[in-house]
Amino acid sequence: MKAYFHLARRGGAQCGYEKLLIEQRADAQRKAIEKIRREYSETEVATDLNVSVSDLRKGASV
Repeated sequence: MKAYFHLARRGGAQCGYEKLLIEQRADAQRKAIEKIRREYSETEVATDLNVSVSDLRKGASV
């Protein structure tokens, strides 16, 4: 049934396991971002940009 709702693009009720996975992924992403910001200075970290070759040539290491 869940696959039917997914394929029909209808919202189905999330099960507890699915909610847990989503929360864990968000938490892991947040922790990774915090770790990167702790280890690098603000001038070394580029944020909120669309990555292109010209952006990479600007010299931001992360």
